[in-house]
Amino acid sequence: MKLFTILSFAWLCFLAGETTYDLKEGGISIDLANDAWSLDTKQNQSGTIVYWFKRQPVEDSQGRQVIPNIAVLIEEVGDDVDVVTYTAMKRSRVAFDVQEVFTHEGGRMTFKNAIGYKGTYTDRGGLDHTVYIVHGLNEGKGLQVICDTTTDILDRLDDEFLLTLKSIRLSN
Repeated sequence: MKLFTILSFAWLCFLAGETTYDLKEGGISIDLANDAWSLDTKQNQSGTIVYWFKRQPVEDSQGRQVIPNIAVLIEEVGDDVDVVTYTAMKRSRVAFDVQEVFTHEGGRMTFKNAIGYKGTYTDRGGLDHTVYIVHGLNEGKGLQVICDTTTDILDRLDDEFLLTLKSIRLSN
């Protein structure tokens, strides 16, 4: 039965055009919703590994070409930190208005050792953004997944962001 489930998931990913990325530093894998998304850069910023995924531009109601992005940050935190402490540390450093909090129990994601948020903020240029942020832990690594776009085009990106969040899983 497990083999059937794995094969079914792989077939659905193929049909949907998803691309899987194994983020070995964090021991996780994620799927991007379609081929409009790609890995832009991978950087090591003072010991934190950052994967930047960019999407092809989407035109907003003002005719601007907006490039949505997903960032995955992976850092050493040790085995003595729990996910509640980790998310509290990260939330204290990033200002956004929380609209919703979610975990694996609500169905938005399947990764169990994580807490997610949907929120909003206004950038320096005055544009309103909606973000999904997930803080998680795996084998002494802190994981942050940040999905960000302007609120004006969220309705066209929401399903893509949610598919990616739901796909976060431990690597094989």
